[in-house]
Amino acid sequence: MINPNTQHFMAERMKATVRSFAVDHTPLLTAPDKVVEIILEVAKATLS
Repeated sequence: MINPNTQHFMAERMKATVRSFAVDHTPLLTAPDKVVEIILEVAKATLS
């Protein structure tokens, strides 16, 4: 597992869009609606 501070540093360095949610390390199981929401958002952005 990558330290969250390192993850944020790397994301900022690559100018990535970051979203943080209060979920555990398996968001596909604990927050599937959020995961689907983000996937659909990214898919729509690539079609523009």
